[in-house]
Amino acid sequence: MDGGVAERHRRVQSRRRFAEAQRQIDQAALLGEECGEPGAGDVRNDQTWDLLSAQGRLGELAGVLPEMFPDPESRQARGLRALALLAAGSRAEAAEMVAPALEELAPPPENHQWLLGVAFGAELAAAFGPRPVAEHLYEALAPYADQSVVSGAAVTFRGAVAHHLGVLAAVLGRTGEALAHLENAIAVHERLGALPWALRSRYELAGIWQHEPGRREAAAVALADVAAEAHRLGMVQLARDAEARSFAAGRTPVGSGALGRHGALWTLSYGGVTARMRHAKGLADLAILLAVPGRPVPAADLVAAAGAGALGLADLRLGADEILDSTARRQIQARLADLDGEIAEAEQWADPHRAARAREERDTLLAELASAAGLAGRARRLGDQSERARKTVTARIRDVVGRIEQVHPALGAHLRVSVTTGTYCTYSPATPVAWRIQPGG
Repeated sequence: MDGGVAERHRRVQSRRRFAEAQRQIDQAALLGEECGEPGAGDVRNDQTWDLLSAQGRLGELAGVLPEMFPDPESRQARGLRALALLAAGSRAEAAEMVAPALEELAPPPENHQWLLGVAFGAELAAAFGPRPVAEHLYEALAPYADQSVVSGAAVTFRGAVAHHLGVLAAVLGRTGEALAHLENAIAVHERLGALPWALRSRYELAGIWQHEPGRREAAAVALADVAAEAHRLGMVQLARDAEARSFAAGRTPVGSGALGRHGALWTLSYGGVTARMRHAKGLADLAILLAVPGRPVPAADLVAAAGAGALGLADLRLGADEILDSTARRQIQARLADLDGEIAEAEQWADPHRAARAREERDTLLAELASAAGLAGRARRLGDQSERARKTVTARIRDVVGRIEQVHPALGAHLRVSVTTGTYCTYSPATPVAWRIQPGG
């Protein structure tokens, strides 16, 4: 396997791990609900938060978080909503949301979730808090510098305490302490195999280096490495942030490029290098996105532009019914309860065949519920054409970017960090690039 193929394979495997994590989170939640575990929903929410946080997708929760808390105005709810709003780009709204909570970020020590609360508080203080809040949180965390943060019985992992101390020390201008804490955090994360957190700590460490005259070059290299590794893992937002900081630390950004089609060939020019590739729909998708930087383009529009036509676009934009509506879900839950009773009765009367039939039906119903469950337990849609468009466009853009990396590594790396795919696709470079686009047939 050559290096390029091996690297693409590693990226695919990494993304599959994120997808597999979400599948297992959903499956565990259903099993918890089936056996009557009262904390199943909370575990799903905590683990989904961590998964989306690692992927840079917390903004997706900004509109649904109020539904996930009995008291949406509690300090915890407001703090988490502020972090989600910040991730969604709504900084002013996030600051307004978190303001009432900034005065009381550290819960009392007797609370078993105290360390977790202070860790989240450190994130808020770094983003919004005044210096006294950061000072208070630093002093509260300092005695636990050699520990790590988990929720519940290790339901989720929120990093080494040293990481949060390093971030707070940087906010307070204590550079030496910040460097020492973050170096310790990197060692802890690497020892535990917590690669996403190791990258976060390396990102924060390099961010401090970039403000030290003798380390700016090292900072640029370190940030570029973080960006590349974060892309490999699918941590899109961290990759984009690291690339932007890398430019700020001294890397010279490319200011212009060209993408043009001439018959069956495309010409790609970027950073003084020109390459040619045979036509692929993914290249046509990129031409559209590069022409409108920063603007989300529906995947359905990209499918239509590739030949689906107006009727195809209209079909892709149609709404869809839930796979299971609320009535169907209630009926299935009731039937599951009946089956539990039937299994128990069959076992009591030593009737293994009846118990096996009931278990088979129960497993089928659980699988149906799992396939209908989406993010944070929200219903997926039946025949959702926008989902088909998302999968189609994501696959062809990822494929063509992988091919670009083989003939034009610099451009491929730039596209990896700058193009996001999904129901909406966007080209958002860390620094502006003026593209000359010629999409002719």
